[in-house]
Amino acid sequence: MVMPDLAALVPVAAIEVPSFQAVPWGPLALTTGLCLAIAACIIATGWVQRTGVALGADEAGRWNLIFGVIGLVLLAGCVTRVPWVVPAVAPCLAVAGMLFIRAKDAGLPEGRRVLAKGGLRNLAAELRPHVAPWTKGAADRGPPRSLKEQVTDLIGGWRRRLTGTTTKTQSGKRQGKAVASAEAFSFLKKDGTVVMTISPGGKSETRVSPHVLKAQQLLQSIIRANAATLSFEPADNRYDVKAHARGSDKSLEKIGSDEARGVMATLKVMADMAGTDADTSRQGTFGVLLRGVRYQIDVESTGPATAERMLLRLKRADAAQHQRGLESLGFRPKVLAQLREAVSRPYGMLLVVGPSGTGRTTTLYAALRELDARKRKIMTVESPVQQPLDDIVQIEVDLAGGATVASVLQMVMRKDPDVVMVGDLDDRKTCEIAMQAALTGHFVFATFEARDTIDALTRLLDLGVEPMLVQTAVTAILAQRLARRLCPKCKVPCEPPEALVRKFNLKPGAIKHIYKEKGCDACGQTGFHGVVPVHELLVMNDQIRKLITAKPSARDLKAAAVLSGTLTMQIDGLTKVVHGDTTVNEILRVTG
Repeated sequence: MVMPDLAALVPVAAIEVPSFQAVPWGPLALTTGLCLAIAACIIATGWVQRTGVALGADEAGRWNLIFGVIGLVLLAGCVTRVPWVVPAVAPCLAVAGMLFIRAKDAGLPEGRRVLAKGGLRNLAAELRPHVAPWTKGAADRGPPRSLKEQVTDLIGGWRRRLTGTTTKTQSGKRQGKAVASAEAFSFLKKDGTVVMTISPGGKSETRVSPHVLKAQQLLQSIIRANAATLSFEPADNRYDVKAHARGSDKSLEKIGSDEARGVMATLKVMADMAGTDADTSRQGTFGVLLRGVRYQIDVESTGPATAERMLLRLKRADAAQHQRGLESLGFRPKVLAQLREAVSRPYGMLLVVGPSGTGRTTTLYAALRELDARKRKIMTVESPVQQPLDDIVQIEVDLAGGATVASVLQMVMRKDPDVVMVGDLDDRKTCEIAMQAALTGHFVFATFEARDTIDALTRLLDLGVEPMLVQTAVTAILAQRLARRLCPKCKVPCEPPEALVRKFNLKPGAIKHIYKEKGCDACGQTGFHGVVPVHELLVMNDQIRKLITAKPSARDLKAAAVLSGTLTMQIDGLTKVVHGDTTVNEILRVTG
């Protein structure tokens, strides 16, 4: 049987397949390449302009010019259809990009560098605000995210914008902005005026130099470590940057001399420090704001420009600290009563002695708050003013302008105040003016550098102050130190040493246990958190005054002080060991 021809039975329509020969593939490809080149140039120049400000105004301008020229050459090659332009420009663009990233990385911390571990993630985080502008600020939320997470969020952002949908990510974006604002780091002038605000990502509304970013990094480090001071010490061709956290020095890093001088110059500008005399100590003050907390930074610079030393003192300037009185400073009840009685007298002098950084000025401020400033005229002479005090006239000595504490103090005494506070008695003339004021109906508060109360008396005489002035002007001397306080969350009991039992002349078993440090997350594994003050108060009496001569015997003075009821700093510290506030080793360290 012969099968019929199906093709003949079923008519098939002719199908015309387009050849696309009429489509202008060349111009279309050229237009697409041109659009991509323009988009790439816009993204690249925006990235360079935004991140290049960390290199400084001049350097950022040069990089912007370089990348601008490369972009123009690339665009010109696409427009004129010169085939060799793209192969020639691409290596130039790659080399310029690597050099730019290398220069920019030099002023950034390790965790934000592109040419480092995790650099691809950091580069994506930097480019993301330019590829997707609505995500600007997202990098400041939480910990750094992986490259996969960033790409996923980028695709999701494009999808939401195309579909017009709203998700929780958008509300999270608004929360992220609030978090970024709270985490921002601000430099403040002394009067509280904001100079510059830097976001957690190291970005600023104004141009930021690498030295400013380095200063921000170091200040954030000492704030997080709860350190009291930050010092720049020259050593060969570099500087050793150290943080002092109440009894322990920690070397943060070693930086080159040029970078260190740039950072110190930045800090001096912030603190409005002037003067170039190498033999004069230059001082200034500025503030920083971090997580809503304001900190005061006192800056002191000494030495020539080639070997300059700088010391920064950090203080938390919150209202609660400013308003506290003597009862909050850890005095024993008997010492507190004696101190209050001394400062309530109509005339006389209270000396607070100890090394620098032991809280002397804090104690004087607390003593001033014991007085009624509305009934008594109170004035201070400081360099610089440490804290603002209500209803008290505070005068800052302009040492850079040629003023001295003695000259300003003489001017203040012409105003006839009832109470005057002098920041530091560091020379004979200032001591004599202050003591004469104490003898003529004024009460004088002052600080003085000495080891203890007896050493303060002998040092005053060594300065050349007349024994008669010291005998009649000084009412009381308070010596103090700051020991590290045991962390209440991890301190552990231990057996008291026999030396401690003998020191207090106690019976065996009278002290069941004392405490020692252990270390936990709350205290940074140090075992200590905060400070506990140690005091020694000497109230002058007739017996002690009789012993003050041109060359007094320190032994006789100490014996008379003990007979009058004075407890040494070491004894006061050991009582706080018994109470579980600190350790024996810590008291021995601070009292010598």
